Formats: sequence, C-alpha cells, structure tokens
Amino acid sequence: RTTIVIAPRLSTIRNADKICVVDKGAIIEEGTWDQLMTKQGAFYILANATGAGGLPKTGSSDSLEGDAAGAFDRAPSAGSVSSDKGKTVELKSVLDVEGAVVVAEQTKEEKKKEAAKNKKNVSRIWNMHEGDKFYFFVGSLGAFLVGGANPAVGLIMVKTIKVLFLDDPVECRNQALLWCIPLFAVSIGQMLGDTMRGWGFGKPGEKLTVKVRMLFYNALVRQEVGWHDLPENASGALCASLATEVNMIQALSGETLGRTIVTIMTVIVAFTIAFLVGHWAVVLVALACVPIMISGMAIELALIGGGTEGQASGGLSSDAGRIVG
Repeated sequence: RTTIVIAPRLSTIRNADKICVVDKGAIIEEGTWDQLMTKQGAFYILANATGAGGLPKTGSSDSLEGDAAGAFDRAPSAGSVSSDKGKTVELKSVLDVEGAVVVAEQTKEEKKKEAAKNKKNVSRIWNMHEGDKFYFFVGSLGAFLVGGANPAVGLIMVKTIKVLFLDDPVECRNQALLWCIPLFAVSIGQMLGDTMRGWGFGKPGEKLTVKVRMLFYNALVRQEVGWHDLPENASGALCASLATEVNMIQALSGETLGRTIVTIMTVIVAFTIAFLVGHWAVVLVALACVPIMISGMAIELALIGGGTEGQASGGLSSDAGRIVG
C-alpha cells in the first residue's frame, strides 16, 4: 500500500520511505530523510528553518551508532592515565572541591534569579488589574467587616453569660433581648461583608483570568510549528494549562489580599477588645498559650500527613484509613 502525505510539519515524515520536495510544481529533491539532510539542499534549509533539522530520526541506527561512537571518543583512553597515582588522586580531589564550589555558587545565583523572576511576575499580575480599584475597595471593606465580626461575637457571648445568673426573670428576658440586637447586627454585617469580599475580589479575579487566558492563547498560536512538536508542548498539556492552570493566577492577587486583610483585622480587633475590656494579665496568659496551640496543630498535621503517606504505601495505616473513611 502506498500512502501519500502532504506534510506541513516535517517531523511527521521523518520515517517516510521516500520524501519529495516540490518547488513551483516540480520535484527538485527526493530521497529518505538522511539522504536529503546529507545533501544540504532545499530540504535541509527548510528543515532547519522549521526547527525539525536538529531532531534525530526515530529508530535511526546511524544516529545511535554516532552517539555511541562519540561517547567512546570522548572517554579517556588507558594510556592517558597518569603514572603517578598520588598526584592523580590529589588533582582529582582538588577538582572535585572546586567543582562543588562552582555548583553551589551557580545554585545560589539560580535561586536569586528565580526569586527576582517570581517578583516580576507578581508585579506583572498586579499591573494587569487596570480599572479594578473600586472592586478592591469594596472587597477590602467587606474583609474589614468579616475580620471584626468574629471578635465582636465573642465579646457579646461573654457579656450575655451574666444574664443567665440574674434572679429576676423579667430583667433576664429584657437583658437577653438587649444583647440580641447587637448580635443580630454583627451577623448581618458579617454576611454583608462576606458578600462584599467575595464580589470585590472575585470580579477582578474573573477579569484577570479571561485576560491571561487570551494572552496565553495568542502566545500559543504565534509559536513556530516545530515548537509544537516538542514533547513538553503536546496539545493535551497545553489545553490543560489553558483550562486549569490559568485559574490559579488569580490566587496571587485577589484571594491572597482578601485573606490577609481578614487576618489582620481579626488580630487588631481581638487585641483591642482584649486589652480595653478584659484584663491585661489574662491576655498575656492567652498569648503565652499560642505557641503551645500552634505546636499541637503542627503535630496533628504531621500525623495526618504520615497517615496519608502510609495509605499510599499500604499496611496497617491503609486499613485504618479505610475504617475511618
């Protein structure tokens, strides 16, 4: 059976039995891949221009033999070994130390370059939020309300405890109704703030996702044909990046800012209420217990992580995971 293939991508015909190069309606070259590349004619120029010239022919014994021969040629021969073994070992140790120092310096430089690159990427993401100041203002205001609601609820609950110890039922009922009003107001403020935070930080994130996805797609279609032939640039991987990984970019701006504002506001309001309404000694004792609580949470997370790894490896922890699940 004879199959005729018109190949815009030269990499798809690398293993063809016969390749014909057509120019202005006439065949100017024909032969196998290796034969045409050896001639260094029109096909050779076209292959290098599309990026397929540097790719070895799949299953080519010549290329494998050439690589093997090159490896043997680069290997040191027996006659090149120094007769003075002591000097050879000493020279080798010195070279190893110098090589380790060079590798360590290169690693530090790469880490610095990577950190600077990440910083620039975050700055580029923030610069893409054009015209989103109003959304961020609304989201920040909502984050302030949510962050201050939790300490306020705690204060109200503490104040309502003494109502339970009143002897007069009428007074107890009146005090309970009185404290229900600020509790209801705080709950309304928290729901409103959560809505404002979600909309204020979600809308810029949606706009950013659409903008980055369009830039990503435009960059993909502008690449040369040979770039799409690389294994890491397969169509499945590019579609997955376009569909899922782009959504993670908004986490660097809107969502992170919202969580940070909520945390900061919660801490500020909590300490303000604690020192103004409560006793300073009790606050200090509570602060001293924070490291203990953090250590307990860290140990718990470590045990949970160990159990998860155990499930992957099987054994008793796998059985325990099935029972708990």
